[in-house]
Amino acid sequence: MEDRPKKAFRKALEKIKIVLKYEGLKYTQLTYPSKYRERSIDIVAVTNKDNILVRVKPKPNIDKEEAGDLLKASKALNALPIVISPSPQIRDDVVYEKEGIFVMNERTFENIISGSDELIALYRRGEYLFKISKEELKRLREKGYSLGDIAYAGGVSRRSAYKYSTEGGLVTINVALRLAEAFGDSVVEGIRLETLREIFTERSRDVRSDEAPEEVYATVSKGRELIDALMVYRIKKSAPDYLTVALEESESERIAIVDATNLRRVAFRDAVKKAEETLKMADVVPIKEVDLLVKSELREKFVDELSTIDPRKEKIMRIIEK
Repeated sequence: MEDRPKKAFRKALEKIKIVLKYEGLKYTQLTYPSKYRERSIDIVAVTNKDNILVRVKPKPNIDKEEAGDLLKASKALNALPIVISPSPQIRDDVVYEKEGIFVMNERTFENIISGSDELIALYRRGEYLFKISKEELKRLREKGYSLGDIAYAGGVSRRSAYKYSTEGGLVTINVALRLAEAFGDSVVEGIRLETLREIFTERSRDVRSDEAPEEVYATVSKGRELIDALMVYRIKKSAPDYLTVALEESESERIAIVDATNLRRVAFRDAVKKAEETLKMADVVPIKEVDLLVKSELREKFVDELSTIDPRKEKIMRIIEK
């Protein structure tokens, strides 16, 4: 009989896939490692503007390696890191920010993805925050309201009122209620995907790349005359071992690397599975190529095992002898 956490995981996962299908979004489910408790990424999806990496968990706790993988992979792939949990600890229409990751339940995820008008709050450090509409504040200014009027109504400084009217921003629930009471509900917006993107762009500046192993640098630089900069992100609990971003004259190329050179650590079948799952990821988010590093004596065995790959995916797959 299936245990309760696994049943909750499967139910939440199916709900997410239904939402993505209904919205007509491209996505894929990753199944490596095979045990769901050991994975850091379950769903890779893309909207019109955002790549999204989703981890599904019966309980909303996030361990250090999961958080590290989600943050690094999201930084490498220009994606939003999201944890979805059906736990009763997670309220409807609230996004919890934990360690730079956005945690929510399935209903909130559906409202965020669909662009619903539901008033979604961000919970951060014990406070509920809402987005202020700079467009609405601009209209108020055009109607003759001064910065002083807006500041007084919201109980904030004139400097804050100026910032809200030019940039928008997040305010506490008390400020949101005061502004809404004075000027109408349209002044306050719910948290949306673009809000999460703005927050993560700011937070992700602290996500550091890892030191590039010699073989990874050699793999990425092969066939290139010059790399201005190379960011390498080590992934521990998902299919790729490394996600790299190579910068060349302000353009960037992303390469995913699966290291199958140490089969004492990773079994042959696992290495094949990692390559297949990484190709699935590359089919959704902008990964130019997937490189599989192998020992020379095993190259033909890997070539044979991966010969059934979809020809469209095979074009971005390179098997490289080390």
